[in-house]
Amino acid sequence: MLGEQLGRPYRSFATESERVEARLDQLPQTLTVHEREVETAKIQAEEASKPSVAPTAGFDLTFSVPQSVSTLWAVSDAGTQSLIGQAHHAAIADVLELIEREVAMTRVVRQGRTDAVAQVEVRGLLATAYDHYDSRSSDPQLHTHLVVANRVQAVRDGKWRTLDWVC
Repeated sequence: MLGEQLGRPYRSFATESERVEARLDQLPQTLTVHEREVETAKIQAEEASKPSVAPTAGFDLTFSVPQSVSTLWAVSDAGTQSLIGQAHHAAIADVLELIEREVAMTRVVRQGRTDAVAQVEVRGLLATAYDHYDSRSSDPQLHTHLVVANRVQAVRDGKWRTLDWVC
């Protein structure tokens, strides 16, 4: 890898001022100064009231053992470290199973009706885990970052959508 981009670029979003400018450019040239001022104020108010769109690629769920366990892990032999690591990973697997079963959902909007939204089950999560063994200050801290993609497949229709967390 030489620092080249992989995959397609992330979707870019127009800022509020860019959206206002684009809409103002579409106003008819025949408007009077007063009509243009009224329309400008209306457009600015509409764009300001829209929620900002910030795409979420994923979520970092961090699982840490208690400090006493991290300290024990740090001073233990390889066999004991392995047992502690196995227990830590088993706990993460249990939590991930719970999240997939009880928490992870996506939303489906009934076609043509923005007021009819349903949460539907998903087929599971896409995630990868990274183990870390110390804190930023170099103290022993056994913890795992579980990076969960913000894309799930709906059981209902097989379509890929974003997560709709219910926690």
